[in-house]
Amino acid sequence: MKKIFFISLLAFTSCNSNKVLMNYMNQEMERNDSFKIVMYENKISANKTLNTLRGPLSNRITSGLPTSLILSDADFAILFEKYKNDTLTEKWNKSDFKNIDVEIIKSENLSSESNLKNKTIDVLKVKENWMYKNDLIYRGYRFFYMLSKPLFLNENLLVFYFSKSSGWTILSAEVVVMERVNKKWKVVERVETSEIY
Repeated sequence: MKKIFFISLLAFTSCNSNKVLMNYMNQEMERNDSFKIVMYENKISANKTLNTLRGPLSNRITSGLPTSLILSDADFAILFEKYKNDTLTEKWNKSDFKNIDVEIIKSENLSSESNLKNKTIDVLKVKENWMYKNDLIYRGYRFFYMLSKPLFLNENLLVFYFSKSSGWTILSAEVVVMERVNKKWKVVERVETSEIY
């Protein structure tokens, strides 16, 4: 019985993951009156998403750190166990964003550990990225996004990391909690964070 449930949940999540995110992104575009978006290629990792909300809940509330008031400590334990081996870097493709005018750009990681250790920054690459961003903004791409894939607690509750910038300045970074009610996904919580990917 457990195997059947796991297989059906796996099929459910793979079929609905992108659909949920695309609905969310369509609403985001309507809110901002922007129909062109830029998506950073690398998906935010499951670890980053969950560590942003890391419990226990009581400690996070008293310390003033961002936390979810919807998800319990038991929910976090389930999510961490479920996604603990999810360590591969996944990438977004244009085909993930049907009906959305999206430009996929390489994720800059100029302050990565390897760069800091070697003290190397490719100045030409930085200049090229800067010029490319300016060109996108000039062509009407107003917002730059970073997303994780949805992490499903069960078939009715999921979380994902969402970050929006102007290309130069972070405008918002948050973990979004969504619940499926009457076959429709709706946002039930946004947990803002000062942590930047």
